[in-house]
Amino acid sequence: MMRLSLRLALLGLATLAAGALRADEPAEPSEKQKLAEALVQRAEAAARVSLDPQFRGAVIRALAALSDEELAARAERGARLGPLALGDPTSQLVYSSVAPCRLIDTRVMGGSLAPGTVRDFKVVGTGLQGQGGQAAGCNVPAGRATAAVVNFVAVNPVGPGNLRSWAYAPSLPPPPDASIINFSPGFNIANAVVVTLCTAVPCDSDIRVRADASGTHLVADVVGYFERFPKEQIRTFLTPGTAVGIAEDVGATCVNVANAQVTVAAPVPGRIAVRANLRLGITHTPGLQDSMLLVISTTPTSCPSSQISRFRVPAGLPAGEYVDTVPVAASFDAATAGSYTYYVNAIMEEGPDGLDLAIVPLIDATFYPN
Repeated sequence: MMRLSLRLALLGLATLAAGALRADEPAEPSEKQKLAEALVQRAEAAARVSLDPQFRGAVIRALAALSDEELAARAERGARLGPLALGDPTSQLVYSSVAPCRLIDTRVMGGSLAPGTVRDFKVVGTGLQGQGGQAAGCNVPAGRATAAVVNFVAVNPVGPGNLRSWAYAPSLPPPPDASIINFSPGFNIANAVVVTLCTAVPCDSDIRVRADASGTHLVADVVGYFERFPKEQIRTFLTPGTAVGIAEDVGATCVNVANAQVTVAAPVPGRIAVRANLRLGITHTPGLQDSMLLVISTTPTSCPSSQISRFRVPAGLPAGEYVDTVPVAASFDAATAGSYTYYVNAIMEEGPDGLDLAIVPLIDATFYPN
């Protein structure tokens, strides 16, 4: 009877959770659903995008399935549902600084810039010695950097004039109207600016520079760069309701709890964080300590001893059914792009076999690129 009542109690909780996730029955939105809707609206407004309706509904349902405490914490932090609109080459890029490094020195290689003549230069990668820069490069990564912060210096100009710089492209685009430096003879004029780099594949050069009105030597040092951070490279995978309503006996053998699992599609190498909240029940016998070990693993039959959680009922407690919600989390390396599946598993470390149940109402996994 105790086992049956425990199973029924847990399944009743799971059925209620499953009902909360069903969208086919019209009902007045709960306060949690309203808060989840507000979070999504704020995230859309911050990113200036509108989510696909089907995906939007799934996000709202997944948020509403969180605990009151977790949902409230997310509301306090603001609309942090992940980056929804990153990766535009001209906005919302990630900046990395580098030690000031010589890119160009026409006094060493190439000679001064003649007025009205365009010269093309490299910024990313190695082999910059042909333009007076560092042979080993300046730690600006090829294929990722889309803009750079460069300190340009007009050195020993022969007369008044200006410099213009813009991104290289195979179409050899003309210069912009704006200048980056206005120079005069007798002065070495410097100016640090953000310049857009070539984003074609492949790029023979990265930037174009032209001196107007008068010739001058050019020295340029890079101090940092911006790179794309595509929204596809941070992904959260939610599986609300996958195992809701299904209970699993937990014994001395490691078992995948209620077939609970989540699959992550990693677009590039990175790291994957997986979390789950388990609704657990133990039928306790006085004099015996019960200890259920919970783990997220790469197989449905392994319970490694790292990154574990435990649900424990001390031996001295009276007989009865003990129920609690226990979080479990783990992180994994994704060495290559591909598909990765993770399983929520459990095993009884101590206590009788076959008297203990677990339900997994929600699993989420978030991928972070290297």
